[in-house]
Amino acid sequence: MFWHGLHRTALARTKYATANTYLYRFDFDSPTFNHNRIRFCGDACVKGAAHGDDLSYLFYLNESKKLEKDTPEYATIQRMVSIWTSFAKLGNPNCPEIAPNIWLPIEKTNPDFGLNIGQTMQVMQLPETPKMKAWDSLYEKRLLYGSASDTE
Repeated sequence: MFWHGLHRTALARTKYATANTYLYRFDFDSPTFNHNRIRFCGDACVKGAAHGDDLSYLFYLNESKKLEKDTPEYATIQRMVSIWTSFAKLGNPNCPEIAPNIWLPIEKTNPDFGLNIGQTMQVMQLPETPKMKAWDSLYEKRLLYGSASDTE
């Protein structure tokens, strides 16, 4: 359900925004460094990334600890900080740490296309897209009011 709100925001950005909008999906699974998932779901049975786990890779949190430079977590921190720094400086998140990927801004024809940040980086159609289309059908005027012409 969280993704649908993000999807609706992306749709609005493609319609009304004048600046580029870049979408990413944080999919990095760490047994020790995905602090929100560990805090709210425990560390034994749930895998994957939880909402807000990307913050651990951008900011030093109370739960954070110094990492060895050869760990996947450290590499993910380097990628995340480089992406955000590049975006802040240039208005474009593309940087050497995500190469050879070319991350393009979302478009009206494809608002669910972005950078998947996992063990590897990949520009892709987000896997949640088919579910978003189902949720979007709840917003169609003809389903809510009988016909589109009744409300226009």
